[in-house]
Amino acid sequence: MKITEGQLRKIIRQEIAQARKRKKLHEAVGHTAELTDPGITRDDIYEAWPEGVTHNGKSVFKTYYSDQVTGPVYRMLQGASYEDSQEVYLGYSPDADSFFMGFDTWESYEDEWGYEQPGDEMSAVVVKLHPGGKTDSIVVQSPGSMYPSGLRELKRRYPDIVDVRLD
Repeated sequence: MKITEGQLRKIIRQEIAQARKRKKLHEAVGHTAELTDPGITRDDIYEAWPEGVTHNGKSVFKTYYSDQVTGPVYRMLQGASYEDSQEVYLGYSPDADSFFMGFDTWESYEDEWGYEQPGDEMSAVVVKLHPGGKTDSIVVQSPGSMYPSGLRELKRRYPDIVDVRLD
C-alpha cells in the first residue's frame, strides 16, 4: 500500500494534535490513561482515575457517570425488576469497543398486599454501554454479587476487558 506525501502529513498532524490534547489533559489533572492505547496497564488506569482516564480523548468519568448515562441505566434495571441496585464496576472491552457497568442488585417482588418489596437474594447485573454512553442491554445476570461471580462471568464473555473501576 502506497501512502502519498499529503496523506502522511495529515496522519502526522492528527497525531500531533492528539498528543497536544493528551498533554493539556495531563497538565490539568496529572497522570492520564487513554483506554485506546494498546500499552495501557491497570496501574496507569488506577493512577489516572477518575479525571485522567479517557476514551478517544474524552473523560470516562464525566461521560459514564453523568445523569444522561446513569439515569437510563437505572431505568433499565428497574424495568428488569431490579429495584435496589448499587453500581460497583466499570470495564472497557477494546474488541467490542464498549463499556460495561456492573451492579450488585436485588430483584423486587410483589408482597401479598400488592406492594413492591426488595428481595433477599443479591444478583450481579452488567449493562453494556456504547462509547458515548448510550445504553445497550443487560449482558450478565448472575446469582451472587458482582465480586466474584459477576466479574468472572463478564470476563468469560469478554476476555479482553480492561478493569477501569473496581469498587
